[in-house]
This record gives sequence, C-alpha cells and structure tokens, in this order.
Amino acid sequence: MEKETDIEAKYHKLAAEYSKVRSQATVLKKAVLDEQTKNLELNDLVKKHEQTMQSENKKWKV
Repeated sequence: MEKETDIEAKYHKLAAEYSKVRSQATVLKKAVLDEQTKNLELNDLVKKHEQTMQSENKKWKV
C-alpha cells in the first residue's frame, strides 16, 4: 500500500513537472517566432538602406 502511494506521488510530481515544461515550451516557441519575425523585418530594413546608399553613391559618381 505504501509503495502504491509512493508511486502515485511520483506520478503526480512528474505530471506537474511535465505540465510546467509544456507551458514553458509554448512560451518559448512564441518568443522564437517573434524573434524570427523581428529578424526578417530588420534584414529587410538593412537591404532597403543598402539599396538607398548604393543609389546615392551612383548619383554622386560622375
């Protein structure tokens, strides 16, 4: 009987830990997606600035 209670306690502890880790994984997945989106936006901005600089350089080269 005591062994059964010990196993149940371990199971509940493990289930709680699993639930905690799953919720953390969800938060981390969202954070990764947000950072990837931000990274793409910044890369696009850098490309636009590079193009602007190149066109300005061409204007000043005679």
